[in-house]
Amino acid sequence: MLFGVCASFIPFSNHNQSTKNTLQSAMAKQAMGLCATNNELRFETASHMLHYPQRPLVTTKPSKFISVNAMPLGANPIVAMACFTGYNQEDSVIINQAAVERGLFRSTYFRSYKAEETINPLSGMRGKFCPPDPELIHASPENLSKIDSDGLIRPGLFVLSDEIIVARVLTQTIKPASRLEDAPNDKAPNQIKSKDVSLRPKRGEKAVIDLVVISENANHQKFAKVRTRCVRVPQIGDKFASRHGQKGTCGMTEKQENMPYTQSGIIPDFIVNPHCIPSRMTIGHIVECLVSKEAAIHGRLSVDGTPFRDINISKSSDEL
Repeated sequence: MLFGVCASFIPFSNHNQSTKNTLQSAMAKQAMGLCATNNELRFETASHMLHYPQRPLVTTKPSKFISVNAMPLGANPIVAMACFTGYNQEDSVIINQAAVERGLFRSTYFRSYKAEETINPLSGMRGKFCPPDPELIHASPENLSKIDSDGLIRPGLFVLSDEIIVARVLTQTIKPASRLEDAPNDKAPNQIKSKDVSLRPKRGEKAVIDLVVISENANHQKFAKVRTRCVRVPQIGDKFASRHGQKGTCGMTEKQENMPYTQSGIIPDFIVNPHCIPSRMTIGHIVECLVSKEAAIHGRLSVDGTPFRDINISKSSDEL
């Protein structure tokens, strides 16, 4: 309980400088993984979901109480520490392009939109889900072709930012003013003004309609929720971090044939600059690398990396 939720799953945190543990505690809240077990039913404003999350090879005892093992926050890439080509200077990392194409750190971004039918008896305003008149919105027929008769888009369709996902028309009934001198015109017809207030995705968005739900609120007015999804692939400029506050952005994605390899032919997924270790004094990072490599070779899972536990680094080195 001493460390709190986020710092409690930093392995060997007693070997790190305290500021790096504090930094990792802040970054753990931004980590991509599985934010909820019922993600397919939720309408978050915005959420990221990692496609292939993995449990870490080194865990701490508090991890099993905070669901980090059941809902992981990252993956276990093969990492090399080397000054390679100079594209990993200033804390940036080099990523194997073939690993990215195989699905490493690929994620899905979900965004939710909400629209509702509104009725205001005082002003005569009424919003209704229905396909609008093309002349009213100056829209091309293609933009309206994806809208059903109920004014909602169908799930599974690809949309751009200028296309309608919920068609809504706002109508206002204006009664003519009655005055004594205009008594014969008291029975003049009401004026009806129509305005397009359809819902569209955010500017620049290219997404697939993931889920559409229609329901009623407490005032028996209909509302609709639309969730869009788009796949995000790691690219230059994206941020990556270890569990020890060692963060950096992608400086280059390199072809697999240009990457260094070990004597047995193992090609790394990441190349991290070794200059990040001495100045930050994250010795726990080095210990985790050592113990994780040993666990991978011997086929062990969940090596205990709880802080202030007695560890024998010499024994791990000898086993390697």
